[in-house]
Amino acid sequence: MAGGPDFVLTEQDRMQVVLRALAAAAGAAIANARRLAESEQRRRWLAASGELTSVLLSGGAAQPATLIAQHAAVAAEADFAVLWDCHKAGQAIVTGVSGALAVSLTAPLADSPAGQAILTGEPSLVTGDRREAAGAVLGADIGSLIAVPLAAGGRIRGALELGRLATTGEFTDLDLDMATSFASHAAAALELIEARADQIILARVEDHDRIAAELHDHVIQELFALGMRLQGHAGRGNLVTAQQINGYAGSLDEIIRKIRTSIFGLRRSQPMPSGLHTQLLEIVDQHTPQLGFSAAIRFAGPLERAADAALTQDILAVTREALSNCARHAHASTVSISLALEDGLITLDVTDNGRGLGIPTRSSGLANMRHRAERNGGTLELTTPRSGGTHLTWTGLDSVAGNPGGLGQAAGLSI
Repeated sequence: MAGGPDFVLTEQDRMQVVLRALAAAAGAAIANARRLAESEQRRRWLAASGELTSVLLSGGAAQPATLIAQHAAVAAEADFAVLWDCHKAGQAIVTGVSGALAVSLTAPLADSPAGQAILTGEPSLVTGDRREAAGAVLGADIGSLIAVPLAAGGRIRGALELGRLATTGEFTDLDLDMATSFASHAAAALELIEARADQIILARVEDHDRIAAELHDHVIQELFALGMRLQGHAGRGNLVTAQQINGYAGSLDEIIRKIRTSIFGLRRSQPMPSGLHTQLLEIVDQHTPQLGFSAAIRFAGPLERAADAALTQDILAVTREALSNCARHAHASTVSISLALEDGLITLDVTDNGRGLGIPTRSSGLANMRHRAERNGGTLELTTPRSGGTHLTWTGLDSVAGNPGGLGQAAGLSI
């Protein structure tokens, strides 16, 4: 057109337009691919978190730490995963592993990535010298490493490390964010598991307390009253009848003792570190594998109000020594333990049906038990029952519960 400007595209101009269009299309494709990859990444993490939480809360997880490490490794496409927990003496300790690693069992809290995550509560992408140091602990040539805390409700339970070998790709900030979220969900699930377990234990303790109270307040008292009535009738008949009635009263006494032992067993779940009953029952449990059977045990008197700390420790030590001797030397098939408090004197009897006293090859154990008796104003006596075996009687004076008539006994019946 006359007088107008001419717009003529050269071949070079057309090429630049095409190249710009191709670059824009390639950029859009790359961005879409990145978004798709990130979407898939998030999907993996969310699926792993949901599946892990479901399994943990179902109560079917035998090893929760290993399960957490396995699910995290799959979600992160990691070559390995390690779960760490706090340990004494400034150390972190391995509680779960996924992947082939020659991992050390412990690492210093101050210098390891897992330790820093536990101490600070901050997640991190580990780089530089810290990565090399972590590789030495984990026994792997690490290319990329993430360390995130297991934190829930203001409490840090441990740390999760996720690693890729030097031959695979690097972790990204998105990996770090998703791993942090996953670890928080896992920690919250563990908190819920513990809370549920505490509720179950509390319910059992309350139920045990109720049963123990009913046994003590009703059953034992009724049996005791029955024994008193029987003994009242014993003096009204002939000698044979009196002997039979006294025998029945003795059987009631033994039943009452067994019920009392059962009551103490029901109450063992309570935190009673200084209770003689609880600690003696624990000692019996500890020696059951050595003996091959469980020793019988019974109590008499208000032992729950006895004894002082020093006397308690001596009684426990003598019981351990006596049961150890039975296990090592006596070759017994039955052992019975009796602990009684009467008029301020605590008496511990341990009887077995083994090979008897014989000639001791060493006397340090007996000397120690005798020393413990003497420093508590008591004695140690070893005898051989008519049926064989060994009968150990150890006594000590209790300054806490020593009061005449404190056993609450009448007519030979223990309540």
